[in-house]
Amino acid sequence: MYTVEIENDGEKIIINSPDTEHRVSGTYTKAKNKIPSCTFNIYPDNPGYNKLSEYKTLVRIYDPTEEGENQQKFGGRIILIEGKVDSTGFYKTVTCEGWLGYFKDTINYLYSAINGIKEDIPVNQVVTQFVRWHNENCSEEHVFDIDTFATTDTIEEYSPSADKSSFDALTDENLTKYLNYDVKEYLGKDGNMKRKLYCNEGLNKAGDTIIRLGENMQSLTVTNNFDNICTRVIPMTKDGTMMGTLGIDTMWVDDAEAIKKFGVITKMHTFDYLSKTKSLAKAGKNWLNRNSKVTRTLTINCSDLFDLGTTPDSFEVYSTYLIDCSELGISERLELTQLTRDINETWNTQLTFGEILYSARSYKSLK
Repeated sequence: MYTVEIENDGEKIIINSPDTEHRVSGTYTKAKNKIPSCTFNIYPDNPGYNKLSEYKTLVRIYDPTEEGENQQKFGGRIILIEGKVDSTGFYKTVTCEGWLGYFKDTINYLYSAINGIKEDIPVNQVVTQFVRWHNENCSEEHVFDIDTFATTDTIEEYSPSADKSSFDALTDENLTKYLNYDVKEYLGKDGNMKRKLYCNEGLNKAGDTIIRLGENMQSLTVTNNFDNICTRVIPMTKDGTMMGTLGIDTMWVDDAEAIKKFGVITKMHTFDYLSKTKSLAKAGKNWLNRNSKVTRTLTINCSDLFDLGTTPDSFEVYSTYLIDCSELGISERLELTQLTRDINETWNTQLTFGEILYSARSYKSLK
């Protein structure tokens, strides 16, 4: 069982723990490069029932059996409170968003581009600038530190856009193909809680636990998604300019082998970070290589053996695990991209593993 704490202006109240008589019920969800979320029901006899306010009340979920930064499983703010009544009586359903949600409060661009439009900008320089802009324009309590990280990855071209929130900018496809994000809290020297944005560092681990049908796997759903498959793309700059002159130049990029298998499936794609048409052919080819694929995801209802005391591993987003289901011909180590866990029955987890990407050139149906 996890401990759930709310905070208003420094006043903290425990609303769920082994010692709480009138506990809440709910789950929290973490997903790859998404804002974590938490939803719980709370009843009038809980000490925190009348202490909840949207965008003011903070919510933290702790694992009392762990220590340090791993103890906090969810942290964020309340964004929605719904009053409800049914046969059990009156209650509230409370929805929360994680610390990453603070990046939605500011916009990506206020002053000037990153020293003008450059080519081959280091990814860490772009992220650092986004966080700096956010910190200069947010409430004091919404400021983030950033964990400095080294990278050899560069963006060919980037021009900030005023119609994106800082979160949308951070999770632009041009960045998330290199980065995974997480926020961790720590106690500052002034005695207040601080928040730090981590990019990749310490997030990707190889888990020891094997997820196997009949042992800790309760059910498995395999989903093949063809929605995003594309064999011909027409690339455009952020201003809607195409590669050349219509009727004279080639306006698209093809995947010839995928066309042989699936035919011509055309989509247009705007590269928000590009302003130069000379960059479109390369960007279109790279985009097509990633999108001319069939995406397979695995959704598993699973018992977290860590919480049952029989394995050293606890499931965590971004870590990889070996999925073994010979009945469906699956035996692969995959990244955990989404986790939903019950606050009280913490062993009860729903896991989504993705994405197994099958090239349209070589895709074969599930046997």
